[in-house]
Amino acid sequence: DHLERFKRIRQKCDEKKITLWAGMRPGDKRFCKNKADRDAFNGNAAIYIENGAKGFYFAGDDTHPKDANNPYGHICPDDAVYHARLIEDLQNKIGDNLKSICGQQYKGDSFDHCKKYWAPIFEVLKPDVMLTWTGPQTWNRELTGRDFSWINRPVMLFDNFFANNSKKPEKVPIYPYTGRDNTLVTAVEAAVINPGLHFPYQ
Repeated sequence: DHLERFKRIRQKCDEKKITLWAGMRPGDKRFCKNKADRDAFNGNAAIYIENGAKGFYFAGDDTHPKDANNPYGHICPDDAVYHARLIEDLQNKIGDNLKSICGQQYKGDSFDHCKKYWAPIFEVLKPDVMLTWTGPQTWNRELTGRDFSWINRPVMLFDNFFANNSKKPEKVPIYPYTGRDNTLVTAVEAAVINPGLHFPYQ
């Protein structure tokens, strides 16, 4: 069913000359610890590529349940080993079609407090794969190129400017898109805008 829907979306994108990527969420270590689960994930990614996706997005954000005993919140270093294995296998399976990954950490101004999460991933991640990042915070009123200059690899900005799933979900965000400095043009490789579809009255 998912594949048939994907084919219909791909056809519409082809008609409008839109480049389409596919993406999947890996889950935490419970869902990617076993090789069979990793093989299933990567097999599905390959199916999307074989059926016309021009790239693949690894959506690892918020994949770990928030635990009061975990000082990292949603970020779990124990998951990183299995995310790294999954990413390494994925790159072997679909090659350069892996375009960007979002890890369990996707905001901030350094990797310092999450080094244990990123270390195994950066060991295997190809240097041209973009890292998805929202900026210093999850939601940022202003962004400039300096907010991303410390990241030593290509960046895909995930801009939550219009996202309303965490604040006032009953309000549709229709305000102007402002506060983005033109230095972002050279600081990031790509940008995705979260359209803020999390409201009950759409």
